[in-house]
Amino acid sequence: MATIASVISSFLDVEITGVKRYYDAPPLSISTAEMPFVFIRNPKVTSGTGLTFGTTLPNYINLSFEYVIYIEQGRQSTQKDKLDLALSFLQRVATAFSVNSSSLFIDDFSSEVLYETHGDSVGLIINTTVTCSFGL
Repeated sequence: MATIASVISSFLDVEITGVKRYYDAPPLSISTAEMPFVFIRNPKVTSGTGLTFGTTLPNYINLSFEYVIYIEQGRQSTQKDKLDLALSFLQRVATAFSVNSSSLFIDDFSSEVLYETHGDSVGLIINTTVTCSFGL
């Protein structure tokens, strides 16, 4: 039987080519030597009836969270190279999640390229919102 913790943990086991480190929680500090890295944040659970593969089933947990790849800190005059790098990571995430959608209980995912502040730095990230459903 799946649990919230085991489902989230299973996403950290999915290998994305080029990722150097997988954090169990959002890091408090960022080391450029560990970029790109992955972490999960903002898990949200709703219970009751869930939608899984187009069928409404009772006693299911609906879990959503953000799967984040922090690619690297942004720098001036490298925007085109960084966008190309981000798009390659976007493709890798889409492929990995599509191929593993059944084993990861994925109902839906949506990825986007963002610049995000962390302290006094701006980082280039892939932010993927994932929705999963699984039985109690």
